[in-house]
Amino acid sequence: MTRLNDARLWGRMMDPLRVAGLDSRTADLVARQLVAVVRNERSPQRHTYGPGDALPDHPPARVTDLDGDVWEQQPDAGLACYRMCARDRARNAESSDDVEGVRLWPFLLEEYGPLTADRESEPARGD
Repeated sequence: MTRLNDARLWGRMMDPLRVAGLDSRTADLVARQLVAVVRNERSPQRHTYGPGDALPDHPPARVTDLDGDVWEQQPDAGLACYRMCARDRARNAESSDDVEGVRLWPFLLEEYGPLTADRESEPARGD
């Protein structure tokens, strides 16, 4: 299976948003929200959440972020807590980001989103 990675798509969205007058922070959030829309259209069987989306009633156990890294729910820390999987933490060990830490849902969406649920980790979509 191909790794889900939309970093290039996100990057191509950034310049037009800045040219339209958005500051970098707002352009980043809007681009992440737009990638969520694209992912939902491309794969409607796998729900994608963008910045600003609430934690669903039945949070997915595993989600894939913008770059294709997998995050796993940490129920011992709380339903809204996720940590990058061990394989991806090892792959990102040289990153300046704190890849060892647990992230809360809203901050994970803003920093690493959009987040796409694994097919097996969420209830079937009714829409």
